[in-house]
Amino acid sequence: MISNYRIAKEKYKKIGVDTESALELLGCILISIHCWQLDDCAGFENQDSSLSGGGILSTGDYPGKARNLSELLSDLEIVLTLMPGDIERELRYLKSKNILTLVAIDPDVNINCLDQYLKIIDNIIVMSAYLGFGSQKFIKKCLKKVSRLKKIITNHNLNISISVDGGVNRNNEIEIIEKGADILIYGSSLFK
Repeated sequence: MISNYRIAKEKYKKIGVDTESALELLGCILISIHCWQLDDCAGFENQDSSLSGGGILSTGDYPGKARNLSELLSDLEIVLTLMPGDIERELRYLKSKNILTLVAIDPDVNINCLDQYLKIIDNIIVMSAYLGFGSQKFIKKCLKKVSRLKKIITNHNLNISISVDGGVNRNNEIEIIEKGADILIYGSSLFK
């Protein structure tokens, strides 16, 4: 593990990233790591190969991994159609097992779609960039969504935290928190 880190440290140094400083910053921040990047859709590239268990393990009707946003969104549609059950029943089941329930909403999704789930959600992730590619700019209209959600949560005395994911960086973190976010999810900006 240490030798792998040394190799990675040298590679990041070549592109101007000080990993020691980045790790020092992380030392006092609670982090949740998740991934749904274009390169995470993997598993069926080679016929007759065993599945590694890594990635989303799905691709559309094109060779190999998704090569662009259109193909990635096509993959996502397939994945979502394969998910069983209705959302409310799934969330209630997770709650019955004392598992935190999180729901992510796309930048273009109206928050009213969450109304029926508010009593069973622990966290709402407001996506402030579009699914599939890192290093995107923060979508400013999502601040209104965060603000509206905070107001609803406060007015109904709900115990729901709000996360913001996508384009979060040192230049916008204060404004995002001021609008009502409880958790900021940093991606590539953490290393800049």
